[in-house]
Amino acid sequence: MPSYPRDKLRNTITSSLACKARLLHYFPRTKDDAVKAGDASWCGWHLDHGTLTGLTPAMFVDENLNEVESPDPEAGLYIRARSGDVVKVGVERSHIAFQIGQTSQVHTGGALVATPHMVKAPTTGTNISRETLAVFMQPSWDVPMDIPAGAQQQEIGVPEWQPNTDFSQFTKTVMANYY
Repeated sequence: MPSYPRDKLRNTITSSLACKARLLHYFPRTKDDAVKAGDASWCGWHLDHGTLTGLTPAMFVDENLNEVESPDPEAGLYIRARSGDVVKVGVERSHIAFQIGQTSQVHTGGALVATPHMVKAPTTGTNISRETLAVFMQPSWDVPMDIPAGAQQQEIGVPEWQPNTDFSQFTKTVMANYY
């Protein structure tokens, strides 16, 4: 296995000017929404393309902006483990969770693997929305998307990655797959 490039991850977290935080608002789902969408997800399966994502615990609110319990114990964040198992993730109220992104997978030569995840909505119509804060840590746009010395392209496991690109080019390629 190639050597782990700690400086890439450390620099992204400590000095990147491209990190951003987003308040994620998941609109209430009606019964018709779930039928139209063909599933009950607020956000379908995907990978974050940055380095690392910090997540606060989810908060559920009603139409009067009162905090309430989740309307469905099955609603929430799910990840796919390396074993292939789908696991519901609960973040304790006083904690923060982190997910690995595709940039970490590239920069570590596949030693760290991006976390596939989705957010499942309640299965019945409800007036409850979901709120959380995500902090997306990513390199500055011009940071090379290089792999560690000794790593092979096939070990990376990120089909969007190409040699001799920077983070902005990588981002454009990833986004083209979604939009």
